[in-house]
Amino acid sequence: NERKCDMPHDPAHIAISRHWVMSGATRYHYRIAGSPDAREIPLVLVHGLGVSSAYWERLQPLLARGRCVYALDLPGFGHTTRPRAVLNTVALARALDDWMTALHLPPAHLLGHSLGGPVVAECARAHPDRVRRLILVGSTVGTRGARAPRQLLRLLGDAARESPSLLPHIFRDYLRAGPRRVLGTDMTADDDDTVATIARLSLPLLVARGSRDNVVPLTETRQALKAAPHALFIEVADAAHAVHWSRPEALAAVVEDFLAIPGERLCAARAGA
Repeated sequence: NERKCDMPHDPAHIAISRHWVMSGATRYHYRIAGSPDAREIPLVLVHGLGVSSAYWERLQPLLARGRCVYALDLPGFGHTTRPRAVLNTVALARALDDWMTALHLPPAHLLGHSLGGPVVAECARAHPDRVRRLILVGSTVGTRGARAPRQLLRLLGDAARESPSLLPHIFRDYLRAGPRRVLGTDMTADDDDTVATIARLSLPLLVARGSRDNVVPLTETRQALKAAPHALFIEVADAAHAVHWSRPEALAAVVEDFLAIPGERLCAARAGA
């Protein structure tokens, strides 16, 4: 199934289309920008806690000028099937791999924001042949970071720093997911040690954050960087947690620069880390 989306905020004038694919009992909803026949390695965007693929509408077209960019609704969120159980990071990463298998996607770059960071990191750990490069944006860090109540307070505090145009999207997605799933997913994610997962990765890695991110403080981002000394690190100025919404052009430039670095240079950087 496919449906075109109206994109009033699409500065690249690249259309986003909506799609669905079945795998077992799960009906996955996802969005595509760019051509699946593009020569460049595809890029998959994975959203954070409670939200959906609509969260990427400002960034996705900007990254699709030379490649196909996919954005998935994880199970329980957006328009993908809701499982009975609340899924932890490992289960969500398994679902990401299942969806990629259902689409017959070739090895791709993965970009995860907030809770999507642990999801793509776990997917890269469990299925290294699936992932070419990994990008963590404002990524949470599991047991090494804040427990759920403090994290939720940070989310509320961050709302005042974000663009007002983002808030209706967040409220709509949170209502659709429901408080039980949002809170339960946040609590189970705290039991996953994402820092340890990142330490086991050897693929090219970019860590990015907004300089005004209150949800994931710089002290927690440094834990991820310490676990992966070969990683590249970029801070986007004047951006809060949802850097992909408030500063999409700046983040797109950071991502494109990282993906354009020749592989041999990244290998040399890892060898010298």
